[in-house]
Amino acid sequence: MRYYRVIIKKIIIPLLLSIFLSLVVFYPIFKNFFFSDDFSWLFRADHSLYNWYDFVFLRFAGFLRTTVNFYFYITYHLFGSHPVYYYLVNILLHGVNGYLVYLLGKNITKRWAIGWLAAIIFICLYSHREAVMWISAATSLIDTFFVLLAANLFWYYLENRNFFVYLATLSALIAALLTKESSSILVIILSLEFLLFYKYKNWYKKDATILLPLWAATIGYLVMQYLYLFNNLAVYGYEYKIKMSQLKILFFNTGHAIFGFENLSLITILFLALFLVITLIFLKNREYRRILLFFGGWILIASLPPIFFNMGSYHFFLASRYNYLISVGTSCLLATVIYLLYQSSRHKSYKFFIFLMMAILLFFNAHKIREDNRGYYKLGQVSRNLYYSLSILNMAQYRGYNVFIVGDFPFGQNAPYIYDMLQLYFNVSYNKIHFIPKMIPFNTNKVIAFEWNFSKEKFIIKTDTADSN
Repeated sequence: MRYYRVIIKKIIIPLLLSIFLSLVVFYPIFKNFFFSDDFSWLFRADHSLYNWYDFVFLRFAGFLRTTVNFYFYITYHLFGSHPVYYYLVNILLHGVNGYLVYLLGKNITKRWAIGWLAAIIFICLYSHREAVMWISAATSLIDTFFVLLAANLFWYYLENRNFFVYLATLSALIAALLTKESSSILVIILSLEFLLFYKYKNWYKKDATILLPLWAATIGYLVMQYLYLFNNLAVYGYEYKIKMSQLKILFFNTGHAIFGFENLSLITILFLALFLVITLIFLKNREYRRILLFFGGWILIASLPPIFFNMGSYHFFLASRYNYLISVGTSCLLATVIYLLYQSSRHKSYKFFIFLMMAILLFFNAHKIREDNRGYYKLGQVSRNLYYSLSILNMAQYRGYNVFIVGDFPFGQNAPYIYDMLQLYFNVSYNKIHFIPKMIPFNTNKVIAFEWNFSKEKFIIKTDTADSN
């Protein structure tokens, strides 16, 4: 009986509270529809995953996404084309990750209050909202889940030296690598965790060998990616390129990931102020030096892959889904600083001020998430209108027709999504889908042409040879 009480108190209740908070913050996304990459993932789940080789090696835009292939295969065959369930799973995954952040913060600092505060900050952060609010960004949720799982398991291994926990850590690392290539930084995080918190003496003579399988798995993965799969991403115009000018992005994006603001001047002031506070705490509080180094190191290490990933243009802020893994470190670091400031305050008025500032920051982030969801809802509505205005293709008389999309349309720069939508929902063969810049005379039967009307926000039929037959 006591065993079950411990499980309920230490696992089930914190997990349910994290999921509940995630639902409270993100419930408005239940109204959203599919958009952009979503149709491609669903099409792959329905048409392209036939055997184990497809599950493991079928890539998306050049990226190896084994676990994501499994994820969308399972969710598609459970939920079909009902977007609300996909958003529900995203929210649940975010809540689970919040619980794992709680565990990480509690384990590293030995303070359950820091763990809870880190989880609350992580769940409410505006700067990584896209990871939850976009179905296709589940990649970031799954990747961070395995990274957090590995970090927590490795902590338990360092504490108890249980061989099966180590195997579980290695398995979580491999799963993370098969989710997203940027997870290759996980081995660096685990190595930092080992260097800072391993409590036994003479580790450098013998015990450091426990890192070798983790490094071997990571190096083997990179070799497979870039030699066997020839996956340098250059085929798609993407590449990883180290440029010193990216340090400016590291500065501004880290401030944005912590505070959620987008004003560069305000970010600079707040970030420099926070850095000064952390430096003073580091110099004064010896007990927390390794903790601050670990959480600060997490931010820096997790920032490197997205910052040096060149998609053709650079901006001061990364796409918010890339901040998701970074936000684990920012949440834990911010929670630690707030906790220490609160504990060191002698006057109740100072403690109340710290609590008030924290509450305002969380409210601002939650409010910004709901405001930003209007844009995602609008994207979904455009996709919904696009889908419904093509639904005439479900009529029997249009089976086997050539479908022409004339001119520009929403997401026109990403024509493959319409390609996948037409094949997934309307059973239009890929060789009967055509995109043309303007109307032309058709000298054949079985042609239907659509043009997007921007004022009505739907496709209208420009040519229908069925009417002339």
